[in-house]
Amino acid sequence: MNSTSEIRVHRVANAQKGEPAFILVRHPEMRIHKDATRWLSELAVNSSVTHQRNIAYALSHWHTYFLARGLDYARATLDDLRTYKSAMETVVSGTTGEPLAPGTVAQRMHAIAGYYAHGERAGWNLTALDLNHALLRASHQASEIEGEKHASAIDKKARKLAPRSESVETDIRPLDVEPLKRLLSALAPSDTEGLQRDRLIAEWLAYVGLRIEEALGNGNSSSYERSKKKRKGLTVYQIQELVADPDHPFDHQAVRVVGKYGKGRNVAVPNWLILKTQVYIQGERARAVKPLSKPTSRLFVSGEGAQLIHRGKPLSIRRYQAIFAKACMRAGLTTLVEKHLSGSDQTRLVHVPKHSAHDLRHTYAVMTYFAEVALGNREPWKPIQAQLGHKSLQTTIDTYLAFVSAHMQWRDLRRSSVRELVGLPNA
Repeated sequence: MNSTSEIRVHRVANAQKGEPAFILVRHPEMRIHKDATRWLSELAVNSSVTHQRNIAYALSHWHTYFLARGLDYARATLDDLRTYKSAMETVVSGTTGEPLAPGTVAQRMHAIAGYYAHGERAGWNLTALDLNHALLRASHQASEIEGEKHASAIDKKARKLAPRSESVETDIRPLDVEPLKRLLSALAPSDTEGLQRDRLIAEWLAYVGLRIEEALGNGNSSSYERSKKKRKGLTVYQIQELVADPDHPFDHQAVRVVGKYGKGRNVAVPNWLILKTQVYIQGERARAVKPLSKPTSRLFVSGEGAQLIHRGKPLSIRRYQAIFAKACMRAGLTTLVEKHLSGSDQTRLVHVPKHSAHDLRHTYAVMTYFAEVALGNREPWKPIQAQLGHKSLQTTIDTYLAFVSAHMQWRDLRRSSVRELVGLPNA
């Protein structure tokens, strides 16, 4: 076997629906890899070009790996797949200079397992990945299932054979003080009148610890009114009835929110945020809902700059996520990732947002932990658990302990920093 052989991906010009957009070719012999290309042909019927490309590159790496080791891919074992996974976890991208992301590795594993499962069904005589026993079991258990249901049952068995990512921890990415200041300014400068909604939402997430669906709600306005299962989101009536003392901005009011699984809880909201939200209700929000005969009770709505059909309607989670991403870009809170160029097999580095709106909830948890420690609280996790709505205290500790242990610089955050962030004068 030629040790310099490799399997390369070739794009097919003018591929139509049902025809493969990519084929696999062995170099330098220039022979089409029949099994892999045949599967790409099957995928082309119902798959996007992007999906075909991802599968094609996963298979090209897999087959090149087997050529380099001098092994027969048709006689691979589950141990071979595990060894390959370990090898992928040590690979460094030549473009980014970073190891492959766990999601990328997992995606390749699932592509390979699906490839072999399909090969068994198609009669390619592939016996790899110890699939025979699993496939026979799936066939026996699904003996009364026909057609696509039968194939789906086999695919599920095959996917279970693919090793999963080792990491099950939540990715904690809180913002430090300076990045948070830049983000809030990008959402809305503190001195901008009438355009506070986007910043205000971020402040509810960062200083109260809400999930984005707890602040904005989910589902459309009609389902919100009809379905208790979708009764999430802050309402204008909740905030209007509160009496906040401007002379004590850091005292708190209790606000009822509906979290995961429809479970309600009370959260502590600082007076300064209540007062700022009431200004939004009386100004920016009032102007947005004025043309509507039956305005929604949702707190956050699409503003005057939205299309007429959306103006005054509940702001969607998807829309706010897009707004948040653009603010991250303006604030310079970005990271580099490798992207495929449209219509080409080439890649380039592009800047993408480094944070999501959910990272503000993590920011709240980490800031509160160090604030509680600074105040001498020997059980700093308990108020965080109550505020975040975790059923178990252990869930809170398991989620954040590793981060706070490794990033002790967060201890420097004090009330004066929070005052500066929210635009209040120092005492």
